[in-house]
Amino acid sequence: MEGLNESAGNADDEAFTEESSNTVADGGISAAAENEGIEPLAAMVEAEDTSTCMAVQNIPYIDANGVQQTCPEATVVAADKNEWTSGWYIVENTVDATERFVVKGDVHLILAAGCTLNATKGITVSEGNSLTIYAQSTVKDEMGTLNASGSWSAGIGGYAIDRDGPERNCGSVTINGGIVSARGSSACAGIGGAGWGNAYFTSYGNCGTVTINGGWVTAYGAGKMLKASAAAAIGNSGGGSGGTIRITGGTVTVEPSGVLAAGIGGGADNFVGTIVVSGGHIIANVNTSGSSSNHNPCIGNTMSLSTGSNGTAFIETNDPDFTGNNWGFTSGIVLNDGNYYVRGNQTLSGNPTVERDKVLQLYSSATLTIPAGVTLTNNNIIKSNANTTLVVDGHLVNNGAIENNGGLIKGTGTLEGDKPVASKPPAPTAEAISSTSVTLKAMLDIGYGPVEYVRTAGDGTPVWWQSSPTFDSLQPDTEYTFYARYCGNNFYEESSSPGTVIRTPTPRPGVVSNVTVAADNYLGADFVLPGDAVADAILPAYARKQLSLGKDVDIWLESNRITDGSTSSAVKSELGDFLPAAYFGLTSYWQVEGEAPVQAAAETRDDAMVMVRLKLPDSAINTDPSITREYKVVCVYNGVATTLITRYDPDNQTVEFRTNRFASFCLACKDTRDGKTVYPVMVRDSYAQDSGQGQYAAGDTVVVNAGVRDGYMVEFWNGTPSDKIDFTIIDSSHASFVMPEGAVMVSPQWVRIGDISDVTDVEANALQARLVNSGVDLAERVLPADAFAQLPALKDVDIWLRSVEGISDADAALVTENLGDWVLASEVDLTLFYKMDGTETQIHETNKPVTVQLTLPDSAINTDASKTRTYEVLRVHEGAVSVIPVTFDADAKTLTFETDRFSAYAIAYKDTAATTPDGEDPGDNGSNSTTPGNDGSVNGSSNEGNNAQGNSAAGALSATGDSVGALVVLILCMVGAAGILGARHRKAPSAQRGKHASR
Repeated sequence: MEGLNESAGNADDEAFTEESSNTVADGGISAAAENEGIEPLAAMVEAEDTSTCMAVQNIPYIDANGVQQTCPEATVVAADKNEWTSGWYIVENTVDATERFVVKGDVHLILAAGCTLNATKGITVSEGNSLTIYAQSTVKDEMGTLNASGSWSAGIGGYAIDRDGPERNCGSVTINGGIVSARGSSACAGIGGAGWGNAYFTSYGNCGTVTINGGWVTAYGAGKMLKASAAAAIGNSGGGSGGTIRITGGTVTVEPSGVLAAGIGGGADNFVGTIVVSGGHIIANVNTSGSSSNHNPCIGNTMSLSTGSNGTAFIETNDPDFTGNNWGFTSGIVLNDGNYYVRGNQTLSGNPTVERDKVLQLYSSATLTIPAGVTLTNNNIIKSNANTTLVVDGHLVNNGAIENNGGLIKGTGTLEGDKPVASKPPAPTAEAISSTSVTLKAMLDIGYGPVEYVRTAGDGTPVWWQSSPTFDSLQPDTEYTFYARYCGNNFYEESSSPGTVIRTPTPRPGVVSNVTVAADNYLGADFVLPGDAVADAILPAYARKQLSLGKDVDIWLESNRITDGSTSSAVKSELGDFLPAAYFGLTSYWQVEGEAPVQAAAETRDDAMVMVRLKLPDSAINTDPSITREYKVVCVYNGVATTLITRYDPDNQTVEFRTNRFASFCLACKDTRDGKTVYPVMVRDSYAQDSGQGQYAAGDTVVVNAGVRDGYMVEFWNGTPSDKIDFTIIDSSHASFVMPEGAVMVSPQWVRIGDISDVTDVEANALQARLVNSGVDLAERVLPADAFAQLPALKDVDIWLRSVEGISDADAALVTENLGDWVLASEVDLTLFYKMDGTETQIHETNKPVTVQLTLPDSAINTDASKTRTYEVLRVHEGAVSVIPVTFDADAKTLTFETDRFSAYAIAYKDTAATTPDGEDPGDNGSNSTTPGNDGSVNGSSNEGNNAQGNSAAGALSATGDSVGALVVLILCMVGAAGILGARHRKAPSAQRGKHASR
């Protein structure tokens, strides 16, 4: 080559020869052999060989993850076929190649088990190309072998026969398995870049990307030991720059060419690059021979080094400066001159020994696991630094010392020899202090064994150790010293903390607190006075003694509703004219600080009285200003009823009473109006606004109203108490009874009926005559008794009114005779019909008056403001003329009247001069009505279900949501709910059922 010839015979050539001779000493190829007629690689690859290469199929191999795969087809490597293009190749048997192999493209090489490829001139993998090497087993003895020695080149990688050729930069080399030995020559790496270097010029290649995932790899760099031409074993040539080296597994042994080059990384000129060592076993010694005391590191040499957070590499080195804290090495094990340095989370293999004068040191946050089946022998020192963990699942033999500097030893294995002393626990601190007890803040077992505590006695002598951090039965105003200790375990001896001095205070009297939650109690029961005012009546001697020792005591009251009948039976003798509103039980409790709750005795101490307050429910509060309500409380204890002193607070709506028993109680009330005791009446299931519900004195007549319910009628009335109520039926909606002494609940018994339809054709009727009544009210007035009785059998009925203009001459003559000074406006014939079961029947006379409404024509309406017009209706029935009072609605132009006869009718009017009282409009005709005539109606004809006479003094209330109704429910539930249900669901006696028997 031109560059080489120019150097012949010069002084610098001698230096070059010296460098080559150094390579020979390492087992490389001599410079003489390199110069004996060997053609440059460029010349060798120009000759094209057209012979056919043998291929094999279905070859197993191990991939980068250690998993067996199958290659469908691979070309068998031949010594005379030195160009490998993209594809798969396999080494079968032993191949001795005297020419350098050249990789072009992406080449995959399988080293068959037991086979060897001796590439005596190496393998060129230049920039832009890749070589991936596989084995067929993970067992070393079953792997194939590759021996690659460079000639002006890296063993595997760059080629530098041409000083400025691009092939000096390495491409991508990946080793997943196999026994691989790579030796560089002439300033070239074993695996990586190739370079030139002499006195006149230098030219270096970088390492490209080198990845080792498995196998047994040995690499040697080449170059002058103390010269810039020194190359790394794996990495850059003497001055090469950049590249990436990744080692994730396998066993890698490296040896650089001189003290200026790293074993893995940069060459002598310290150019940059990236190294990631996350796994594998790496033996990387440095060359410290020669006259210089300086040397580059075993790994790195200004290249960026990292291991990843979970790296598990095991690195052996003689580099005195490499202990694992260099250049980003954060996770792995470094064995340096017999000393172990552990970082990250690591697991030992084999049975390692820390020899005498050597150290195994765990750095911060490191974890070292001795797995089952593995023994670690320590003949000198193991340093367990802060936040480190030594997991002994196997066996630890300690013939030296284990320095515990805040680390932890744990596991399921065994420790033989001296155990280290556990780290001292911190001095204990107090969590709670009283005059007779001290509770220390509990400490956790952090791996040094259980925690125990001890205190000194009065004379300063420690008493027994205990697991509880609480010390009771101490003396007030006394000084004690407290200690804690880790008790030790399979891996540690015990250790004790420094002492903490604590003085118990002088006792103060305890505090009694009433902690009753009134909102959770029935009727909101609570003590009226504070806890200390109740304490003497409730607390036994033991609780009072604890108060004197400074312990606090809580007291509280609980109440519950009583539903059994024993209490209600017992209180009857004490009730008089009071009605029971609620039954409840009271229980008191007390609890000494730090102890369990205790139920207090039913009897107070020395029969001392305790004030109790009840919050009245809305149902027990009187809202009628005409009524005065009184309350009293009756206590039942051992079957004996006693009336208690009771006070009502209307502002807070509470009742307070005094008791010396915690037993069963009855809250009762009495209402009076005008000096008479009144009792509540509740009307249930009523659809009337004015149902008759209210409060009445004994002997009053009570009228109750069921109202109107579509599709139903009242069959009979129920009442409770049933033996004190005798109903009188007024009509289909109303009944009455005489008020007994005591609360009453009544309800109508509704029965489903057929449809009652008013089918009047109002528009076709003269004067648009219509019926005002409807539903059951209309049917009761119109239908005969036998037809009305069919309604509960779900028989449908149609009712209608027919109005025809004009009447007979005879009837008209009678009208004329009776007009007097009235003016005839209109004459109509009114007829009434009903239809049931397809049969149409005319009604001439009704059971009760029916309300009829007529619309007057404009001709009958007064328009003269100076006059007032009055209307009347004349009825001619069976030759008799009756004058029927009417109501006139000026706005609607309607006349409304009641009648129980259906025949000829005449509408007449009379005008009189209008009077104009102050503030009245003389033109306002208003409406006219007269006093009821022969209708005989109790409630009139209103659809509203008006209340009958007799209830005005009772102050009847609405049936929905009023306090009377709520109170009746409450009281009747007290006096016997079974009576209510019985009256509702059984057939009432005929005298009470109120059926329309007369029909």
